[in-house]
Amino acid sequence: MILGERVHCLKLDLRVNSTIIWDQFLWDLGNFDSDPEEFARCLCKDLELEVSEVGPALAFAIREQLYECIFWERDSYQQKVASGVGITLLSTE
Repeated sequence: MILGERVHCLKLDLRVNSTIIWDQFLWDLGNFDSDPEEFARCLCKDLELEVSEVGPALAFAIREQLYECIFWERDSYQQKVASGVGITLLSTE
């Protein structure tokens, strides 16, 4: 299910044992079909990394940033509502 584009840049900078992953990519919060665990599995496969070792850390790092993006969007929206910016009142008459 897709609810409009809500694209954010996610940045990975993590170390798991002797593996260092430093990457960035775009993630659309509006696409509920996107799955951090599946993305982590595919990335591990593409980079020929051990999925059971690196995958959970990757998925956790992605989810952590997604939550930060969601809270940032919510706070940004609440500030707009409080200031009246971007609010359109519709008449029911």
